[in-house]
Amino acid sequence: MLLRYLSVISFSFLLLLIACSPEQSEVIVAEHGKYKISIDEFENAYAKNVGSVENAENSSLQDYYDFMDLYVKFKMKLRDAEVRGYKTEPELEEELANYQLQVGVSYLIEKEIIEPGLKDLYEKRKEELRVSHLMIRPDSTGLEGAMANAAPILDSIKNGASFEEMVKKYSQDQFSAPSGGDIFYVTAGLLPLSFDDAMYKTNAGEVYAEPVQTKYGAHLIKITERGPRVPKIKASHILISYFNPEGQMDSAAALLTVDSLVAELKAGVDFDELVLKYSDDTGTKNKDGDLGFFERRMMVKEFDEVAFKMEVGEISDPVQSNFGYHIIKLTDKMEYPSFEEERENLKKLFEKQRYQVEYDNLIDSLRVKYNYSLNDVTVDLLMEKSDSVRFGMEYPNLDLVKDEVLFTYAGKIVTAGEFLFKVNSTGTFTGKAIFVRDEVMTAVNKVSEDLLKEEEALNLDKVNAQFASLM
Repeated sequence: MLLRYLSVISFSFLLLLIACSPEQSEVIVAEHGKYKISIDEFENAYAKNVGSVENAENSSLQDYYDFMDLYVKFKMKLRDAEVRGYKTEPELEEELANYQLQVGVSYLIEKEIIEPGLKDLYEKRKEELRVSHLMIRPDSTGLEGAMANAAPILDSIKNGASFEEMVKKYSQDQFSAPSGGDIFYVTAGLLPLSFDDAMYKTNAGEVYAEPVQTKYGAHLIKITERGPRVPKIKASHILISYFNPEGQMDSAAALLTVDSLVAELKAGVDFDELVLKYSDDTGTKNKDGDLGFFERRMMVKEFDEVAFKMEVGEISDPVQSNFGYHIIKLTDKMEYPSFEEERENLKKLFEKQRYQVEYDNLIDSLRVKYNYSLNDVTVDLLMEKSDSVRFGMEYPNLDLVKDEVLFTYAGKIVTAGEFLFKVNSTGTFTGKAIFVRDEVMTAVNKVSEDLLKEEEALNLDKVNAQFASLM
């Protein structure tokens, strides 16, 4: 048997992990009895086993052979179990159903929320945007009032008023207002979600069509630049400080020194030699001025703005900052990382900024899909008959409420008694007051969303071919 599939596989692996034509996808790489394993099936199984297609592409031929041996034996064992009638054993059926619930819920979150979210974030972060904003903070009327106050300002801008002048006149962001609202270069995942989404829908030179609400207030957003993002650069510099050796500020002397430095550079003197001769940055002076790799916004704005527009090997004109004059030499640029290299960073950004919104959207869609309906009368009854007890304690009037329908979904009924049992079993809400509506509703929402996810998990293999294959 082993010889049979090894002889077939020796040339078939030349096709692996390449975009296959329909004919190629039907290539058989192994057989056991009358059953065959196609190249498509094997590719998918191998990629899952090693974590991704990218990892699979970097595997050796020996890795493929070793996995094929395991995979064929695995398929033969599955077939043997099927012949022995495992599908008719109640205990195993229950075990498989429980497994499908556990795996299905995790799969649902991963495939419906996390994976598409990370890929969207990855693609967006290939680009950086220079953004300006006008911010109106909430007053006694709250966020609604801030949005209302921002609307007529936006109307004025649409009618020809200068965005920058409106910023200086109205913006309550004291840090960006003096510079026309400029908040410098940003990329996806760094700002509040509503702001982030709005800026990526706006072309360079345009103002977003509506005020945008965040927890900080109302924002009018203008995009001044959009372009490819360089994740990190490496640079060296020579710093000419404004302060003389006695610690006194002498900007005129600093300007004379930097002019001498520029003249020597033009005469062909080596940059590294001039670092030792002139630089006042004691931290980098003995390292040829090397600052290492850094991202946007890690250096002062004036330095950052020049350095990220340079090419490797280029030396800048003098750049003035609060520290003095800088002469910058760009020594390297980092390429945009692969998705797998960036995955962990993307997950942190996604979980902080987007996960909860996408999770709530999924739950809302499941409530619609499975016709979720809450019985408010039963909620009121639960509170009324609670005698001021809390979750985790014995409910005093259980017989009066236990059979009342609390909510329904997918043709199923959850009674108040079942709800109390589920809540008290988890311990998540122990100590929360059953007589406080907000706390009861938080528990109801948690129990119902868990059941909705499980319902979807039990149906995944019917609508999702990849999950069906996994099962």
